[in-house]
Amino acid sequence: MGRNKRIITIIIILSLLINSVGIISEFNISEKSKGERDTSASEIGSAFGTDIARNGDNLYVPQVVDEEGLLLSMSDDNGKTWNTKKLVGWDNLSSSPDIAIDDEYIHLVFSTDYEEGPKHISDLFYMRSKDEGETWSKPYKVTKNDDQFRYSGSSIVTEDNMLYVMGYRFGNSTDPWIFSIRSPDDGENWSDFSYPAKDLDIVDWPPVSFSVIDSKIFLAYYSRSMTYFKKSEDEGNTWSSKKALNSQPEYAGLSQITAEDGILFYVYAAWPRDFDSVSYKIKKSYNEGEDWEFSDTILQYEIPDTDFEGIRFYDFEIENKTLTLSYSKYLGSNRYKILCEVSYDGGETWNESIEISEGSLLLLAPSTTFSEDGKDIHVIWNDYGDKKVLYRQVTPGKQEDDNKKRAVGIVGMILLVLVSVFLFYIVSRRK
Repeated sequence: MGRNKRIITIIIILSLLINSVGIISEFNISEKSKGERDTSASEIGSAFGTDIARNGDNLYVPQVVDEEGLLLSMSDDNGKTWNTKKLVGWDNLSSSPDIAIDDEYIHLVFSTDYEEGPKHISDLFYMRSKDEGETWSKPYKVTKNDDQFRYSGSSIVTEDNMLYVMGYRFGNSTDPWIFSIRSPDDGENWSDFSYPAKDLDIVDWPPVSFSVIDSKIFLAYYSRSMTYFKKSEDEGNTWSSKKALNSQPEYAGLSQITAEDGILFYVYAAWPRDFDSVSYKIKKSYNEGEDWEFSDTILQYEIPDTDFEGIRFYDFEIENKTLTLSYSKYLGSNRYKILCEVSYDGGETWNESIEISEGSLLLLAPSTTFSEDGKDIHVIWNDYGDKKVLYRQVTPGKQEDDNKKRAVGIVGMILLVLVSVFLFYIVSRRK
């Protein structure tokens, strides 16, 4: 009878060891799967879109389609399904509409850009919707027809029922100026233009980046390979002197600024004089831009073939101290990758790099927004080769949770093996 008990005990021990081997195999599979994260995406448009906005479970992506006009892709189920409607059927639109949402309206700005005979005509327009994008007001022309200036790269921000719009105004033979206007009555009336920055030496016109806190406007921009900061304390009527936020010998550009809990976060792209790498750097200000402290180099990588397409557009967002930097990385051989870097502690450390998509030709201009509960990130980007706007929802922190579960599992596995060995030792010593 004692011999039978020992046999049964040995069988149990062997079963425990086999289970341990199974756990090890499962972790190996999980580790392999982590390196092959799902990069599937949904096509939501066949145009060019540079902005995504959220209101509850509703998502909105404005787009410009050649020879079709201004379209709006909408989802009312947190990105699971999408539908697209045409807002303006004009074929002379600029490719950078921008959207903002407050408690009452969805606000949209866009611009025309075309030639008519000897004149170059460009205007800035505004539209709004009060029923979650189902119906829209007629386009309201904020500017007047002008044969000297064009308008591009406009961004819109709303705070306390005040609309703020900033963008570029430039002529055929002059460097662009940054303009600023505002509306106190949901786009019914607009202020005169002010110009916080003039004669910019830039090669691209990405959307102007600015933030508003308690009616104070904070502006980030670049010119002549330097990044600058300005602020207005009277809703854009007057502006402070510019303050340089990077120093030579590095070149810098493509600045973005945002704010949370009174802290200003400033991100910019920088590269050395030999143009062989790019860095994304972040600075913070706790006193409305009077002083800035360098926080971190978020990432740095070498640029194959000295190609700079990938750094022309990126997006930086913050929600409850979770920061995301979405960008396009050139891999060489005409291949690009869209990635998202995530920080959970206000930019002190960067904990996770999420691969969004990889493909050939140009994958550019990612834009992000957080879900209502702050757990997910909604990402759009543009496939220039196939002329598509693509969308994907990702969950930051999932990898961190998986690592915690993996650590707990490994500890349990070690204890299981030790118990098995101990029992085997006890049984083998019995006579």
